[in-house]
Amino acid sequence: MKKTLFKGSVISCALALLTSYSAHAITLKVADNHLAIDSTVLALKSMNDELKKTTNGEVKLRIFANGALGDETQVLQDVQKGTVDMARVSVSNLQSFNDKFSILSMPYLFPSNEAYLKFSLSPLADTFYAYPESSGIKGLTFYTSSFRSFYTRDKGIEKPADLKGVKIRVMADPTVLNMMKRLGATATPLPYSEVFGAMQQGVVDGAENAVSTLTDARHGEMMKAYSFDEHTLVPDIVVISSKTWAKLTPDQQVKLKQAALNSAVMQTEEQAKVQAKAKKDAEAMGVKFYYPEKKAFQDLVEPMYAELPADKMQQVTEIRNSMQ
Repeated sequence: MKKTLFKGSVISCALALLTSYSAHAITLKVADNHLAIDSTVLALKSMNDELKKTTNGEVKLRIFANGALGDETQVLQDVQKGTVDMARVSVSNLQSFNDKFSILSMPYLFPSNEAYLKFSLSPLADTFYAYPESSGIKGLTFYTSSFRSFYTRDKGIEKPADLKGVKIRVMADPTVLNMMKRLGATATPLPYSEVFGAMQQGVVDGAENAVSTLTDARHGEMMKAYSFDEHTLVPDIVVISSKTWAKLTPDQQVKLKQAALNSAVMQTEEQAKVQAKAKKDAEAMGVKFYYPEKKAFQDLVEPMYAELPADKMQQVTEIRNSMQ
C-alpha cells in the first residue's frame, strides 16, 4: 500500500511539473516585412536561438518574414491588439504613437555606425522603448537599417545643386520631407512596394536608401548612380505587444530583453557585411558610386536643428552625449 502511494505521489508531482511548464511555455508570432535573408530576420532567428536555450524551450519565436503578416502599419495595429506578438518596424512608423520618435529621422544625427550602436545600447535607448507603452506596445531593442543615401538613374549627386528638380522617392515622414525641401529635391512619397514600378514608369528619378536596396529590390537594374552622402540612419525597432509581455513571467521577460539586445549587436555586424557585399554586387550590375563632400549637405539642413523646440533639442543633446 505504501509503495502504491509513493508511486502515485511521484506521478502526481510529475504531472504538476508538466502542467506548470506548459502554463509558462509560449510561442510568439513575430512579423518582419524584410526578406528572409535580411540581417533583421537573421537577428530575430538569433534571438530565437538564444531564447530557446536560456528558457529551456519555454519561449520560442515563430518568425514571419517578407511581409507575410501585412505591411508595417497593419502589423503595428495587430501588435496593439495582441494578435501579433512582436514585430520589427521602422521607427518612422511609431511617430503616430509618440512624436518623440521623429527626432531619430533628423539628418546627420548619427556620424557613424559605431556611434549609432553606442546610442542603441545605451541607457538612453530605454527611454525610447517606453514611449509607445501607452498605446499597448513596448520597445525591446533597436536594429540598424544602415545609412540612407541618394541614388538616381544616371546622375551622381555630388553636391546639393545636383538634386534640383530631381524627383526622389521618400517615406511619408515630415522630417524627411523637410530635409528634401531644404536640399532642393522634389520629394515623392510612395509606399516601398510601389517604388520599383515608379522607377520603371519614370514617376521618380531616384530614391534614397541603403546600398542593399540596389540588389535586394533590384533598383540597381535601373538606377546606376549611387552617392554616399549618408544623410540619415533611421533605426528599426523590435516591439512587443503589452498584452504578450504581461503573459511572460518576470524571468522570461528578462531573458527576452537580453536576447533582443544581444541580437542587435549581431544584426549591426551582419548589416555591415550585407552592405559591403551589396556594393560589390551593384558594381557588377553597372552601378557607379560617388563620394560627395557631406558638409555642403549638412550646412543646408543644419537650420532644422535650430528650429527644434527645447524638448527635442534636449533629446538631440542626450543622443549626442550617449555616443561619446
